[in-house]
Amino acid sequence: MAELGCVWGVDGFYGQYIAGQHPDVDVTMVDAIWNDKAIAKCSVFPKIRRLDGNFMDDTMPALIGPVDAVIFFDILLHMVAPNWDRVLQMYAPFTNSFLIVNPQFVGSPITVRLLDLGHDAYFENIPHAPDYPIYQKVFANPHEVDAMQHKTLKDSFYIWQWGITNADLIHVMARLGFEPILLQRDTLVYGKAKNFVNYGFVFVKTKK
Repeated sequence: MAELGCVWGVDGFYGQYIAGQHPDVDVTMVDAIWNDKAIAKCSVFPKIRRLDGNFMDDTMPALIGPVDAVIFFDILLHMVAPNWDRVLQMYAPFTNSFLIVNPQFVGSPITVRLLDLGHDAYFENIPHAPDYPIYQKVFANPHEVDAMQHKTLKDSFYIWQWGITNADLIHVMARLGFEPILLQRDTLVYGKAKNFVNYGFVFVKTKK
């Protein structure tokens, strides 16, 4: 299986847990920003393959190769250029299932780009305050190009980008040939971001 965007905030814990519980399973872990702690912990497991790179690059799915499952934990709401649905499309031919955990939007019947809500409504719908450093930088210079991601700050994965509805996620996955066999609401809350609810999904391929 492949876990994408596995380092920030958790130092690769999820992939390490899988490798520890299932020592015969090959786990590929991909991130563009590795740190020493995550590298050291992953190196303990012989079945973990660590890739240093942006999983949103068009070349990455083929580099990872076919896997039984692709894992997106708290990732999709950050994906712009390519957008979250395009990222799912990129990996669909290379896997039989997706394991997705994501803050899902319940403040609208359709998916919204959060920045399109405007400054005040944006911060009413995310758990961070306007004085959070990366948000100050993005709103001060939205068109500045981030050297690591090679895209503008307003399109970077540093911030909350999308309010994705359950209906739209399930529709996108159906179009890609996957159906949900698990949809579970979590008890995790996001403080003032009351329009977001955490959900877990398991999608399996239904057509080749």
